Amino acid sequence: MAAAIEVSIVVPVYNPPIERFQSCLKSVIAQSSDAWELVLVDDGSTDTAVLNELACVERRYDRVKVIRQENAGPSTARNVGTRSASGKYVTYVDCDDELPPKAIEMAVSKLDEHRPDLLQFYVQYVTSEQQKIGIEEVPVVALSNDQVRRLRGRVMSGRMPETRIRNRRAVMKNGPIARYVRTDIAKRVPFPPEIRVSEDTVWNLLLLNEVDYLLVSRSIGYWYWTDLESSVRGYRPNAYEETKQLLKLLNEMQRSHLTAVPVDDYYERALGEVNRCIRLNFSRPESPISEREKRGKIRDLLDTIEVSRRQALRSRSVVWVKLVAKHTLLASGMVGPCYAVLRAARAGAARVGQGKRWLNVKGG
Repeated sequence: MAAAIEVSIVVPVYNPPIERFQSCLKSVIAQSSDAWELVLVDDGSTDTAVLNELACVERRYDRVKVIRQENAGPSTARNVGTRSASGKYVTYVDCDDELPPKAIEMAVSKLDEHRPDLLQFYVQYVTSEQQKIGIEEVPVVALSNDQVRRLRGRVMSGRMPETRIRNRRAVMKNGPIARYVRTDIAKRVPFPPEIRVSEDTVWNLLLLNEVDYLLVSRSIGYWYWTDLESSVRGYRPNAYEETKQLLKLLNEMQRSHLTAVPVDDYYERALGEVNRCIRLNFSRPESPISEREKRGKIRDLLDTIEVSRRQALRSRSVVWVKLVAKHTLLASGMVGPCYAVLRAARAGAARVGQGKRWLNVKGG
């Protein structure tokens, strides 16, 4: 007799590299527990190999659903998959990543024991098979209200907690992956389909408003394959419009007492999004606009941020001075130096305040 479905695994699919997609599917199908269903949402794929793979797994496995739609983006695909989910919990996997072999077994064990609203695992970035660390049995930590509040700030700023597990870097990823969300909560917190960049940030902030009982497991529950040619890092012709739309939404969320975070976290995220726009468009050779137009658009984005440099400097804190320095550099409009210096500054800032102290969990 087949096990009851405890977890619905939702995977949006749009023309992934076929080898990575096959590895993703194998990692789910080979799970040590069979208390899952796999919901594959084909978001208008055109790659014949991908389409053939979808048809094959749909025919072969009873616990695999394939939903087909015209291309609408990953947010819409995840929403469609969530509405189709029949498990008690939903988790999201990208179509070019993998789950460790015992990920579902471990998650179901913790979910059955504690019945949280949200269970969070750590993510390991991998570039080769040899780097992979399997999931381990470790105690889970229930976050206090203060820790959830601080987590909200980290979600906004992008400075998510990191730790070391068996001497490997592990990250609490700012996205839907490595999370097991109660299905009823997931269904009432959809991903924002109108946002095409940092939609994960918006979704996470909205999700944390609905969560009363959040558990964290200091164990690797997801393998995130890094790819320098991914769509997140490639040239985006509409980056300016997408960034402006996101900044306006973040402003609205910041004005609401339900979704507001510490203003320095909002300010850091907003400046980071302007930097992302530079990285994905203005600093790229494919960008067709002049340097003068780029400077004007950078200043327009900065004017959209609802924190002024004068307001920021009043705090007289080191963090604020650094943020104002970033703001000033961006406002200079020197696109090449902007990106190079900001990238280095952000990498340095990400190492400050990271780690495990905020969870009161000892490192390994």
